[in-house]
Amino acid sequence: MMREGMATDEAEKTVELYVRSLTPDDGRGPQSAVIDTLSRLEDEGRIDELTVSVWGRIVGLSTTARRTDEGQAILDTIAAFRAWARATGRSLNPAFTTRETTARITGESHASILLPTMVLAEYHDGELHHVTPHQQNGAVTTVADRVNTLTTVRTTSPLLVEQ
Repeated sequence: MMREGMATDEAEKTVELYVRSLTPDDGRGPQSAVIDTLSRLEDEGRIDELTVSVWGRIVGLSTTARRTDEGQAILDTIAAFRAWARATGRSLNPAFTTRETTARITGESHASILLPTMVLAEYHDGELHHVTPHQQNGAVTTVADRVNTLTTVRTTSPLLVEQ
């Protein structure tokens, strides 16, 4: 079993970027910068696979969300991220905020999770090893911070090290 944050050269390193939307930022905004940098790392072989998924702004905790494949996949992903945070002594707050929302048409209230603008998840051989943004001991690590760390790690070193 690998220790959290350590990779071997043989470990398959995959990165998943979750975004609310693919914003039209003319290639100059933070989202484009993150995607471009991660794509370059993939092209260089420093990560084995990059996926970018659009998951929207909010997901309801109702049975409606759970009855769709997409809704259940988002809820399962959030549950895995929260389990990782608990196991590593980190917090995903305020990135994943649960709150009551009221439907405009029906007026009914229900609990929902407001999804972050961007979330980066790193896996080694299919095991979740890192999620950003997160907090640890009052310090926040953003997606941009983590991408910067990934770009500065030398190719002879384990790519997805913990800092």
